[in-house]
Amino acid sequence: MGRRLHLRRDDTPLTATRTYEWNHSLGEIVTALIGAGLRIDLLEEHDSVPWEALPGQMVTRPDGEFALGALDGVAPLSYTLRATKHA
Repeated sequence: MGRRLHLRRDDTPLTATRTYEWNHSLGEIVTALIGAGLRIDLLEEHDSVPWEALPGQMVTRPDGEFALGALDGVAPLSYTLRATKHA
């Protein structure tokens, strides 16, 4: 825990740094949403994230996003999903 976490563009250290993470496959998430009666309206993959998820292995892009250095574009690092429930 010795390193300081930063997410803001102005490099202000975060003070609330406790996180909870769950590893669910994309198929598991989409299947659960469909099973709950939702319709998938959008699923878009991104090859960058807004934080340095893998310190020392990422490069900062001009837009401030972080991408994998030597493996840039090889695999999605995040996604946007939008689903709606119809009455």
